[in-house]
Amino acid sequence: MFEDIRYHDFHIIAPDSSPALKWSQDWAQFPGLPYLPGLTEMEMAIQPYGDHLHRFMQQHWHYSIYLSIVYIGVILAIKHVMKSRPAFNLRVPMAYWSASLALFSIIGVVRCLPEFCHILWFKGFSASFTDSSYYKDWRLNLWYLFFVLSKALELIDTVFIVLRKQHLITLHWVHHCLTLCYSWYVFGDVPGTARWMVNMNFLIHSLMYTYYACKAFRLSIPRAVNVTITSLQIVQMLYGLYVNVQALWYKITGQPCDCHISVALTGTSLYGLFFVLFMNFFIRSYLLKPQQTKSVIFTTLCAPRGLDTSTTTTTTTNGTPIAVTNGLRKRYDVYQNGDAVKVVDHQYNNGDAVKVDHQYINGYSPLKADHHQNGGQLITGADIKLKNHMNSTDSYIGFRSINNNNNNINNNVEIIKKFN
Repeated sequence: MFEDIRYHDFHIIAPDSSPALKWSQDWAQFPGLPYLPGLTEMEMAIQPYGDHLHRFMQQHWHYSIYLSIVYIGVILAIKHVMKSRPAFNLRVPMAYWSASLALFSIIGVVRCLPEFCHILWFKGFSASFTDSSYYKDWRLNLWYLFFVLSKALELIDTVFIVLRKQHLITLHWVHHCLTLCYSWYVFGDVPGTARWMVNMNFLIHSLMYTYYACKAFRLSIPRAVNVTITSLQIVQMLYGLYVNVQALWYKITGQPCDCHISVALTGTSLYGLFFVLFMNFFIRSYLLKPQQTKSVIFTTLCAPRGLDTSTTTTTTTNGTPIAVTNGLRKRYDVYQNGDAVKVVDHQYNNGDAVKVDHQYINGYSPLKADHHQNGGQLITGADIKLKNHMNSTDSYIGFRSINNNNNNINNNVEIIKKFN
């Protein structure tokens, strides 16, 4: 067995320890802002319960496993229910949710990053992952705990995805589950490596959730910002992997390091897996370009040679005959900035309303248009807009229709055009 040699034994909670004596309230001796109105008072009010919270996380970290199992079950159930239902918009709730997480992460950066920079500057890189001296500042303890608990709240991100019927990639739910379980597991050990995990995550999430909030509020954000955030996540995984490999080596060779060998081993495995998953996502999303094509929904006047534009008559529930172009029931692909959209089907509901199903090909969600009526006639001179929910944004696919008093759909749908 490897000997657990440490600089500090902060993971051991003495039965007679007093939080009032353990944690000084002389904030000036610690790096960072000594006082933040409202925030400091909240931190001081929770301080007497510090040991109880620490002990609870040590003894009940496995609750995160149960929570992950429930999370997967709930997500699968929602996906099953949503198969037969139209997608929810949820743009506004998601915007405020992302903004809340962004604000939380920014406060976490303000609280935790000064100490991280301080130890790097004055004690060096090795001390940043071997020395858990951050424990001496109660405020950091509390925000490290908030960080751990926030991993459970972030599971709600997935609920938005499945309710909006967006494509749920494996990276998303695997990352949520494993980060939740790992952070709860290591918190009670008070490892020096937690300093890297918490600060990198707070910093990246402050950028990521700000980006999500801006997109949900329909602010124009350059594509380069999304690429940059994903690149920073990959860098985060690389540094996390390197730090945990170093900590594991310290434990194996008997050098002092404030973490248990199991923490270093699981951290190495976790960050190694995340690096592979994020690299795969980056390559598939930004480096491998799909086939670039242009696409329109053709009318009888502009259909290419060989396209079936013959019409058949369909009688709706109100008895109105409608001529339908067979060619328009075919599938046409639209590729725009790597995001493929496929027109899947055209149906008629309730006699006067047309429903068009749209489905994304390369990893996004199926969604349905609203039923549109125009004076009891089928889309005569009306404009249809379909919301394309992708990466927390609402861009639009506009269907421009041409006025046609004969209710002939041949000329009602002219072209697909995507507006960003």
